[in-house]
Amino acid sequence: MSRSIITIFLSLFLNIAQAQILKLDLVDTKTYSIPVHSATTLSIKFPHPIESIDGSGFTNDPAKYSGEYLISTCPEKNLLSIYPLTENPLPRNLNISSNNATYVLKPYIVENPHEAWNVISFEDPILKTEALKHPQVSKSRTPPKRQFKSSNTAKIIGMIDTTKLLTQVDEKTLGPLLETMPAVTISLRKNEFFDFGTHRIFLDIVSRNNDLDLLVFGVRVINDSKEPLPLDPESFTARSGEYVYTQIVSDFKGILAPGESSIGYFAVLGSATGGHNYLSPSNKFRISLNLLN
Repeated sequence: MSRSIITIFLSLFLNIAQAQILKLDLVDTKTYSIPVHSATTLSIKFPHPIESIDGSGFTNDPAKYSGEYLISTCPEKNLLSIYPLTENPLPRNLNISSNNATYVLKPYIVENPHEAWNVISFEDPILKTEALKHPQVSKSRTPPKRQFKSSNTAKIIGMIDTTKLLTQVDEKTLGPLLETMPAVTISLRKNEFFDFGTHRIFLDIVSRNNDLDLLVFGVRVINDSKEPLPLDPESFTARSGEYVYTQIVSDFKGILAPGESSIGYFAVLGSATGGHNYLSPSNKFRISLNLLN
């Protein structure tokens, strides 16, 4: 095995051990545009074995075959790595066959290595849905005996507005104000953030309306790149344990200028399987937000 390929494998495992992991649903209906840089190696984990790889401009042995990107795989771990071999390689389509489907990756070069993605963990949406049936998150041992009240758009938006209000009052006012809202509980967070390379998401507050089984998340999103960042305001999710909760409504601007920070809110109602979540706002959550294609 050549020295360059050994280096790429070592870099692959170091990336997975040290870098923040960007988790994405793997679907065969979209092309994944991925920023890369010659100072870093992109490591990608697939949910199923990689059956074949095909793409012009890619090589697994630069000593024998020319290419603009070096690729290597670790089949037993479903891992693929991509490393730019030239200073300004063209964006190229890489077709990955896995689990009887073909997925398209499109790496493109960026000037700043901090804007490049290091680790992507693709998830099978079907397997993720199945995992929701097996919770590994702390919930109330005894669900409340009262029935939840029915929710509607007005009530959900009202809870978002309430959460905005709770973030704007001082500590002396917050306690008495919450006493007037017996159905509402909150968890204030400090310096809790998730780094996705191009942007960071800070989680500032989680509120819960116990009458509606409704949670509202207050976040700040910072564009750390040097380019305008188009984010999908309808793609907020909150993961707790093996459960992934998808937003039902959000209040977020979407497109951020370089270095811009924007506050947003999104609401989660019940569980992904149609039941109740009984989640405490003090649970540990991981927030994600997708880039627009």
